Amino acid sequence: AGLAWRSAEGPLLEGLRYFSGGALGALAPAALARGRPAPRRAALGAAAALLALVLAAPWFHPVGGTSVLLAATPLVIGLLVALAPPGRAARACAALGNLTYASYLLHFPLQVVIALACGVAGAAVPWRSPWLWLFFIGATFALAHLCHRHVEMPAQRWLRRRTGVAAG
Repeated sequence: AGLAWRSAEGPLLEGLRYFSGGALGALAPAALARGRPAPRRAALGAAAALLALVLAAPWFHPVGGTSVLLAATPLVIGLLVALAPPGRAARACAALGNLTYASYLLHFPLQVVIALACGVAGAAVPWRSPWLWLFFIGATFALAHLCHRHVEMPAQRWLRRRTGVAAG
């Protein structure tokens, strides 16, 4: 199954892999929080060891960047959440979760703006640049935060007032 998972091609299957990785990243903190202390420490140790192996894998065997990203992301999220104070971790996860819709809507237009800006400057788009990636991720989530705060939340309040539905 793992070999078929890794060799699956196409945008739909790639999207499913990322969705599954995100779902695992979202479920891991809750599973760790419910656990008793000793098994929880063992799970954290195992996750840290697995993360180290995943990150070291490209030096031992050529593993595609997507495979490493998919394996490492839920592990990193789970470890960070598990190591954070409980209330803070829950608030951070909720805050990031609130940005998912806006980031989904904004990431492609931001890519278009980057491509147009590079075209106007007469430069090739450095799609493989880690600096561009950091800028892109940072800008996407900064814009998503502004959109969530100044568009989504006011729209939710307005809809709740109009429909009489209490905030959940």
